[in-house]
Amino acid sequence: MVPIDPRALLRFILLVAGALALFRGNVEVGIILIAFGVVLGIMNRASPNIGGTERGDLVEKKPIELTDEQLTEVIKALDAGNKVEAVKLVHQYSGAGLKASKDYVDAVAGE
Repeated sequence: MVPIDPRALLRFILLVAGALALFRGNVEVGIILIAFGVVLGIMNRASPNIGGTERGDLVEKKPIELTDEQLTEVIKALDAGNKVEAVKLVHQYSGAGLKASKDYVDAVAGE
């Protein structure tokens, strides 16, 4: 079964409801519903984490791969007791989500 992005489903419902409202002659409601659907789509593209779900949660995740230099910087941050900085570095270097970056740092730290 393919997972469905709830934001995409809501956008689809708004656009269809707006089109139906326009078809039935209710222009004001139709325009408002379509406008909300379009705005939701724009917000989804601008910030895919709106609503608490990551777009990455809906697709297969790739393993995090860092160069030796990047891994060395992450380990230095951990040795300095700065786990948050280590997570930020992994996130910055790999482009992975914060949860995946934290899990990676935990694995490197041996937790």
